[in-house]
Amino acid sequence: MELEDIENIISEYGNVIYKFCIKLTQNKEDLYQQTFLKAVELRHKLDKNNNPRSFLVPVAIIPSFITCFIQNGLCEEILFRGFIGKN
Repeated sequence: MELEDIENIISEYGNVIYKFCIKLTQNKEDLYQQTFLKAVELRHKLDKNNNPRSFLVPVAIIPSFITCFIQNGLCEEILFRGFIGKN
């Protein structure tokens, strides 16, 4: 996928993703930018003909969950549980 295609996807899905970012975090502008920067990085995996929104939504969700876990001190708990589960 070329950068032009990413620009078209931003034009088509940008408002939807921005509204989604508003629901996820107070830092909506940062998350919005991160989402499309990641889309540029992963554009070789993005198929413009196969519902790009289904690709962009998880890209937006993952950083917000990581931030939430860090802010609430849950990273250590999750890592500890993962370690315990492997024994």
